[in-house]
Amino acid sequence: MNRTLARTASPGLRPRESFILLAGLSYVTMTVLAGPLRMYLSLAGLSAFIYVPNLLLLLAIGWQLIAEPRERGFTAMHLIALIIPCYALAISLQFVSPVQAAMGFYVLLPFCFGLACGPVLLDHWQAVGRVVPLLWLVTVAGVLANQAVEY
Repeated sequence: MNRTLARTASPGLRPRESFILLAGLSYVTMTVLAGPLRMYLSLAGLSAFIYVPNLLLLLAIGWQLIAEPRERGFTAMHLIALIIPCYALAISLQFVSPVQAAMGFYVLLPFCFGLACGPVLLDHWQAVGRVVPLLWLVTVAGVLANQAVEY
């Protein structure tokens, strides 16, 4: 996995862009391998590590929301991107428990990542596109392996 990231990193890649690509790759990889990873991490007593990619997504969203307006100027879209999650959280806390509100945010985190960091992913689509077929092969192999091994 490290060699793939090293190949995708171009000389002009900024640290924020590298982190966003790393966060996206770690989330997709963890999602593709979720069954076996959950099982083996649980057996080792390390099941909390399955959520590390989600934390990376959250950090990438924060970094992007802070850095993007500085680079291109603060726009109405940035304001909307900041207000909608805050509004949704405020409304959900009135009707559900804080745990349920946090779960709602957890479920929508990849969507928020796509909204906030999508332009970076599209700018480096060639690098992203090189990893997708490999992850697809791993997914197909996992589905086939699940016929013999139950996760």
